[in-house]
Order: sequence, then C-alpha cells, then structure tokens
Amino acid sequence: MPVNFVHNDEIWKDHVHHETFSQLRVWPDRWGYLVREYESLNLILEGKEPLPPMPPTKFEDRGKIKFPPIVQSHIPTRPKDFPRSTAQLIGWRVKSDNVVYDMNKKCNTKTKGKSGMLRVFNWPREAAA
Repeated sequence: MPVNFVHNDEIWKDHVHHETFSQLRVWPDRWGYLVREYESLNLILEGKEPLPPMPPTKFEDRGKIKFPPIVQSHIPTRPKDFPRSTAQLIGWRVKSDNVVYDMNKKCNTKTKGKSGMLRVFNWPREAAA
C-alpha cells in the first residue's frame, strides 16, 4: 500500500496547529495564576511591593447538586464464606459452586516456560541441582 508522506505531514501540521492555538486560548484561564504568582515572588526578591492578591473565584453553590440515590443492590459485598485465615485463602474461590475447575486436568509435561532463572542469569543446568 503506497504511503503519501506529504499528506501525512499536512495532517500532522494541522493537528499541531489546532492543538497549539486551542491551548493558547485556554491556558491563561487555567494556569495564568502561576505567572502572576511568579511575578509577585520576583518583585519580593527585588525588594519591591508584591502584587495584590487575586480576588477569590466564585464557585457554584454545592448545595444545588443532587446526587443519585444509593441502591443497596449495587454495593459489592463479600461472600459469606470468606476465609478466616490466610491459609484458607488458597483456593477458596475454587470451592464455590459457580466456579468450574477440573481437578483431574493434567498439565502438559512437554511445555516449558519462556524464561527461567537459569536462562536469565546464564547459569549452567548444574546450578539448579
């Protein structure tokens, strides 16, 4: 499949242009207080009077926000047969009725792991004995 490098570059330029100019409009509203704070600290270091503090921003009244009701059926709960000790934690989910697990299934003896300790450290096989 042929690739049009000029077209791809034009798409890239358009994305960069759009991202740059969209952020230039929004940045002073979001992060402009940092510049003002830096200028104020710089004036203090020079021995001049710092800039007056910014007026506090007005937020919506949080009392107007209505949250959805909490439904008890959506709250996750622990199963009733949760293990009482750490030794009982091993395999406790397998014992439940909704989990199907074949205890008679044997592992393939010919399968090998992709990497082992001997391969990672380049040790000879005799080192494992």
